Amino acid sequence: MKRERGRRPRKRVCSFCVDKVEAIDYKDTHKIRKYIT
Repeated sequence: MKRERGRRPRKRVCSFCVDKVEAIDYKDTHKIRKYIT
C-alpha cells in the first residue's frame, strides 16, 4: 500500500487559548462540555 504524502493531521487548538481567556468559568458547562467526561 502506498502512503499519502503531505497529509498531516490538523493540530488541535484549545478554544480558551484562541480567545485568550485568563480565567475559566467552570460553572459554564456549555463552554467546557467537550473537556469534561
